[in-house]
Amino acid sequence: KIARGERSIERLHSPHPLPAINLLQTSPKLSNSVPTPLIPLIGREAEFSALRLMLRNPQCRLITLVGPGGIGKTRLAIEIVLDQNKRNEEKAVLVSLASINSASLIVPAIANAVGFKMQSSGDLRKQLLNYLYEKKSLLVLDNLEHLLEGVGLLVEIIQYVPEVKILCTSRERMNIQGEWVFEVGGLSDTEAVTLFSSCARRIESVFKISDDNRVEIEKICHLVEGMPLAIELAATWMRVLSIPEIVQEIQRNLDFLSTSMRDLPERHRSMRAVFEHSWTLLPNREKQVLSRLSVFRGGFTRDAAEHVAGASLAVLASLVSRSLVQRTEPGRFHVHELLRQYTANLLQEDSQEQLITQERHYAFYLAQAEAAKQGLRGSGQSEDLEWLEREHDNLRAALDWSLDNHDNRALQLACALRWFWYVHGHFHEGRDWLVKALQAAQESSSRDIRLRARALEGVALLVNALGDHSTARQKAEESETLFREIHDHRGLADALLLIGHAMLWQGEMTEGQARLYEALTLYQDADDRLGMARTLSRLGFFLADWAGDRAGQTMLKESVAILQELEDKYFIASTLVALGIVSLSSGEFTSARAYFEKALDVSRETGFVWGIADALTNLGCVARIVGDYDAGRTYLEEALQIYKEQGFSIWRADPLCALAEIDIALGDLSSAQSLLQEASALVENSGNKWLKALVSYFLGLLAYYESDTQRAAEFLEESITIARNGQYMPDLARSLTTLGCVMRVQGNANRAIALICESLDLYHRLDQKLGVAISLERLAELASEKNALYAAKLFGLAEAIREAIGAPLPPVDRPFYKNAVAKTRAQLDETAFARAWVEGKTISPEKMTGFVLSNSSLDPMDRRILKSQ
Repeated sequence: KIARGERSIERLHSPHPLPAINLLQTSPKLSNSVPTPLIPLIGREAEFSALRLMLRNPQCRLITLVGPGGIGKTRLAIEIVLDQNKRNEEKAVLVSLASINSASLIVPAIANAVGFKMQSSGDLRKQLLNYLYEKKSLLVLDNLEHLLEGVGLLVEIIQYVPEVKILCTSRERMNIQGEWVFEVGGLSDTEAVTLFSSCARRIESVFKISDDNRVEIEKICHLVEGMPLAIELAATWMRVLSIPEIVQEIQRNLDFLSTSMRDLPERHRSMRAVFEHSWTLLPNREKQVLSRLSVFRGGFTRDAAEHVAGASLAVLASLVSRSLVQRTEPGRFHVHELLRQYTANLLQEDSQEQLITQERHYAFYLAQAEAAKQGLRGSGQSEDLEWLEREHDNLRAALDWSLDNHDNRALQLACALRWFWYVHGHFHEGRDWLVKALQAAQESSSRDIRLRARALEGVALLVNALGDHSTARQKAEESETLFREIHDHRGLADALLLIGHAMLWQGEMTEGQARLYEALTLYQDADDRLGMARTLSRLGFFLADWAGDRAGQTMLKESVAILQELEDKYFIASTLVALGIVSLSSGEFTSARAYFEKALDVSRETGFVWGIADALTNLGCVARIVGDYDAGRTYLEEALQIYKEQGFSIWRADPLCALAEIDIALGDLSSAQSLLQEASALVENSGNKWLKALVSYFLGLLAYYESDTQRAAEFLEESITIARNGQYMPDLARSLTTLGCVMRVQGNANRAIALICESLDLYHRLDQKLGVAISLERLAELASEKNALYAAKLFGLAEAIREAIGAPLPPVDRPFYKNAVAKTRAQLDETAFARAWVEGKTISPEKMTGFVLSNSSLDPMDRRILKSQ
């Protein structure tokens, strides 16, 4: 009975003193026995430093490392123990509690670890407390989550033993006074990749991270959210699978993440075992809520958790304290993706419960998306766009689920999201969802004409932004037909706006303008202020920039006034860019830069990626014109990167041409050739006539500077034809000027003069001062050998214009310019040359332009023939 502990040892009578006997210690143990890590700690420098700092704080006596199973709490705790003992600070002792199944055994476990032999009689807790009272040490209690009913002992230790600190690892916080909680999350991207590489090299000694496998390794690390155990389990499959195959298996099946390694604890041999260990500790209500939360993607709000999963604040708080739900930011929560997969499988076992939860999830996000759609039409744009972006994964999940129902639900949600997809640059994705939703609705017995018309208009909106104007026009015309059928004038105006916009890019200026004017009338009749502003912005830009119609600038300013009244930020960015382009064309570079910078700020605020790229492109053009080539290149390269990332295929041609223009200006023709080849490939099969005219012009300009006048003429003639047919007047003017230079080199002076005079006339009517200066310089070069006095006046006026607007001559043109000026000077005495130059500088551009155009060396018939070509 004494041996079994039923009676006290004092019951034995002996003439000799008996040794103390610890009946609870069954085998000798090394005090402070810490397992030597077989794998070095990778990463965790920030966590390690923060914990060391906390341990040096006298007020910090009890720390709990919390986090889900497999996140690396034990490994971090072991490193703290080793570091403490290495530094000869307070002695650190590791107490492993994983195999203990009763809170009553915590006391003997600690006693064993510290090397204290307790007496079997008396209060064991008091014996331990008395022993620890004289010690200065750190107790590290590992895996405490299943023994939380025994935390009273820890409270007593920190209350009555002043020199002992406690560090615990647990999947759940203790929720006691004096507890300092330290959350352990996944590894950073770099740390996770390094850990995978380290584990993989133990499987394949020759393994290396390369450009070929890095992306797939990063996918693995993202899929498991940097969880060390999951990364190690994934790496063990390197024996039999390629890295892409490992990615596929993780996405397909949670049970894939397992291993047969004998030295791992049973609970760590698979991710399913890790989660089952946590699942068994949950009460039924929390199990139900956690399984319902699996329908969320990318996190959720407290409100969403309550509406969809029935999660009360108390249940949500409990799941957070158990490290099964993480609070990622104020009001937002997240379930680790692998745990979500585990609980999703459990939810699928009850098909009725799963259906109800999915329907609640869809209904919640549909209501939110409909409300946010209304907010996109006013001052709340930034907040609503931010919410939609944050919830995009949940919206995708709702769409994906609703597609399987073959009714109008997917169409309804997709229509609500079309403007969000447009503003934030999700063009390809939004188009794909709308097309799938239209197909699903087609198979439905009920047909909602208005919804279908809206969806078609949404497809047109998105593909038009991608530069697929043919498809945009086709879908918008289908939408127009349906809106006319149901007499929806507001929807009809939206469709006509898109049709007209697509037509203008396709070079059908007259027809496109007609559609835009019709849309404007419908918006005015409906008193739709936003629709009016959008149409005025589109129509005003094309009139002001391409046609040189001053009414266009008035429309743009009217659009801005309406948008400011509505506190709209998205559409105003596009209109500011349009006003900036008009200012840029007229040589008002300071004003243009201000418009573009304002548009850039507004676009960044709203996340309007198109606006960001467009503003950057035009800022690059301003910088190039004023001679700041480095700044111009920086702006344009940033714009090009955005175009690439967002999938704006053909629109990349715009910054590519602008970058090529910088290279040409600096004489780097080889670099320009490479850029223009890329741009040419992008627009080859495009229906965007303006971009085709743009690329053809720059190919011709490059060929001219390469002295290949035959190719230059071919490209420039092509650009002239497109621009003339599409009424792209600025593009027509500059192509005419450059083709005139080509004709001069080829010895056709009469045609050269006619072409440049036509371009001068266009530039003058468009009020494009820089274009006027360039045309005058080209005419002066032609006149430099035959009419020096005339040439000097032209050079003088061109110089005056450049000085007034701040547009220096590009470096590539300076040798030609100096040579022509030298020829002119050589034919005159210095006084006559100077007088003529000054006279040119002081004459008004209007008077000189009128004189030049009325004194062309060609007769009227020749000029009419040339203009008709």
